[in-house]
Amino acid sequence: AEALKVAQRTSPPDAQQAAPADAERAKTRLFQLGLAQLLTKSSQAEGTAREFFNTDHEYRDYLRLVLYWRLSTSGRGSDAEALLQQRWKEIRPDTWRERSDDVAVWRERLVGYYAHQIRREEITGSLDNDAAFQKSALASLRYSRQALACEGHFYVGLYLLSQGPANGAEAAREFDAAQKSGQKLFIEYHLDRKSVV
Repeated sequence: AEALKVAQRTSPPDAQQAAPADAERAKTRLFQLGLAQLLTKSSQAEGTAREFFNTDHEYRDYLRLVLYWRLSTSGRGSDAEALLQQRWKEIRPDTWRERSDDVAVWRERLVGYYAHQIRREEITGSLDNDAAFQKSALASLRYSRQALACEGHFYVGLYLLSQGPANGAEAAREFDAAQKSGQKLFIEYHLDRKSVV
């Protein structure tokens, strides 16, 4: 609840109208507000998240994945599926090879996993071993293996939770793997299973 109060105090009334120098900070605050609202089950969370999706901020897909989890665990699984299927229609996997160093490809792969288009092994299969990582398609991204492991394991764990309580133990292992990455500057490192249950 404290995170929500902080985000609301620092969020400008309209991120799109901010001066160019402040626009990126305003979008980041909108992301933070949306994340805080989703985690605290605020009634405004979905509206804030959808407002954020209309920005060009690089974290849009991350918030989409968190909204998917929130909708799924709130009895709105069909809305969650529609959210990701709509985004998947905008993604062009045939461009991933030519954009091999673009971090947006990583985020698109995460969306693909949630949209049942990418296998889990393609997300986390090479993230816990340097040799396997160096041979993978992910090695050319501008993210370290540890950074990808933190995000990959967290979002796989979140997806597993969205599929029902029977996946709790498996999701916990994914959250533990995200923690083991040591990426303390990443939000995903700090959002453990207690934050999302």
